[in-house]
Amino acid sequence: MELKQVAFSYNKQVNSLSDVTVSIASNRITTIIGPNGSGKSTLLGVLARHLLPQSGSAILDGKVIADYKPREFARKLAVVHQMNEAPSDLTVEKLVAFGRMPHRTMWMPSGKEDDEAVDWAISMTNLQDKRKKRISEMSGGERQRVWIAMALAQRTPILLLDEPTTFLDMYYQYELLELVRKLNASLGLTIVMVLHDLNQAIRYSDYMLVMKDGELLHQGTPEQVVNEQSMKQIYGMNVVIRSDERTGLYMVPVGISE
Repeated sequence: MELKQVAFSYNKQVNSLSDVTVSIASNRITTIIGPNGSGKSTLLGVLARHLLPQSGSAILDGKVIADYKPREFARKLAVVHQMNEAPSDLTVEKLVAFGRMPHRTMWMPSGKEDDEAVDWAISMTNLQDKRKKRISEMSGGERQRVWIAMALAQRTPILLLDEPTTFLDMYYQYELLELVRKLNASLGLTIVMVLHDLNQAIRYSDYMLVMKDGELLHQGTPEQVVNEQSMKQIYGMNVVIRSDERTGLYMVPVGISE
């Protein structure tokens, strides 16, 4: 998947994205980082085809994504949004089953392949003992896993996650990110996600895109893009970069730059 000189704005005065060119490699976890208002979610929205570029092009498998039919596109790419809503009485397995909609018509009953995909998605997200449970009875971390299971049931090679750890406590944040790593490693799933926590992004990313004011300023591995100079440029923070044999590279903020 690639973007070529993509520009997008919500109004004529401010560019939310400006001349963004980037390639998303297969079988890799790519994380988009940057301060609030930098264009992170807007960039993800263009990749997800929720926002169409006003100039430039977004391409998937050699085809402009605007040219895909909705069902065809949904078989290639699944999205889990930051905020998700479902009827409170819906059970886990019924919500996950909605992920099969791109593979059948509205009036077509579910078949063996659909049932197997739902069972597999529930198993991959470790929700087997909760499949009959109502969504309203689950914790925030559990609900996020259900939405990811629904996306997995689509059986797409690409998964987009918009700030998946928002509103979760520390345990569930890391549980979810370990799941993301597992999905990438075991399935070869291509994952693009937006994260706010830089140390989480460093730890769980193969590749990082660093945004500021709608521009893609840096891209590369965590070791290539996370340094004291780039973090001061992007966030206006003085930081110290350290490395630990157990956790690898990490960042410690030490103050606001003058």
